[in-house]
Amino acid sequence: MSAHPGPDGHTAFHRLHHTGRPLLLPNAWDHASAAALVRRGFPAIGTTSLGVAVAAGLPDATGATRAETLTLARGLTRLPALVSVDIEGGFSERPEEVAALAAALDAAGVVGVNIEDGRPDGTLTPLARQCAVIEAVKERVPRLFVNARTDTHWLAATGAAGTPRLSVTAERLEHYVRA
Repeated sequence: MSAHPGPDGHTAFHRLHHTGRPLLLPNAWDHASAAALVRRGFPAIGTTSLGVAVAAGLPDATGATRAETLTLARGLTRLPALVSVDIEGGFSERPEEVAALAAALDAAGVVGVNIEDGRPDGTLTPLARQCAVIEAVKERVPRLFVNARTDTHWLAATGAAGTPRLSVTAERLEHYVRA
């Protein structure tokens, strides 16, 4: 792969999700861990926001690692693998700023992003706002693979005795697919 995979890299990443088997996308937190995964034969590598934060000595899920995430992504795209980047909640409350980050990652050669709806305070991002973020990213960079992740099973979307409510998860995922 190159730093600019073009449509072929994006298509290849999409195809990895539709082989009839689950995609095993290992997460790297720095260049050395990504290079080791590439040497093991993984065609695609993801990043982990927690790992990037810990490696930088910063807190996770607070938006503190935007610069480190972008720098890591630019370096990883030089490896012979497709790269998908965990951008937490997008490092901004403004959909257009998240879309600008997605465009910068795409320009660097990244083929996908993971956008989370969990917030540092333990709540979920309001559904309409999260859909606006996803829509802004897809409008700005249509070819970018967007993994719109919901954290309902980790955070506040629970029923009696703290059990995750499947209905909340299903509703959020349906909206994310439409976005």
